[in-house]
Amino acid sequence: GLGAFAVGFAVETLADAQKFVFRLDPRNEGKFITTGLWTASRHPNYFGEIVLWWGVYVYALPALRGYQHLAVLSPTLVTLLLSFGSGECPHFLPSSRTQKHSDRPFFLPCLVACAGVPILEKAAHLRWGDDEEYIEYKRTTPVLIPFIQTKGLEYVPRNHSKED
Repeated sequence: GLGAFAVGFAVETLADAQKFVFRLDPRNEGKFITTGLWTASRHPNYFGEIVLWWGVYVYALPALRGYQHLAVLSPTLVTLLLSFGSGECPHFLPSSRTQKHSDRPFFLPCLVACAGVPILEKAAHLRWGDDEEYIEYKRTTPVLIPFIQTKGLEYVPRNHSKED
């Protein structure tokens, strides 16, 4: 458990740091990251987060008794939220760049309903869906689990156009 936690924490932290440094470079304006951990997964930070929480659960498992085993709900819900969050809640999102998420009512439900891979995949499709490099990156890079294609997590537009 502790090893899984450490690996998950390291992956999430490194992926976030790589993306932060990537975004600092003005030459990367409007581009998507394809270096570092981002070569193995389109969402390595989310993969690390999932592994981290399963590590916490496995570490605590020997001490759990009776109803405490419901603690499995925590990593299960994190996994489901990050993997399958709906991505369909525009009324919860800020209406401008200057408005903060916390200024909107129901910010917490937005985190629950809009978090995860689906909303990011849809946003990436809308932004780079016609970009040949992005299409190739998407074709060759797993959505979530490094080196394992998970087609069930792919964003597929309903009418197969960029506008969807």
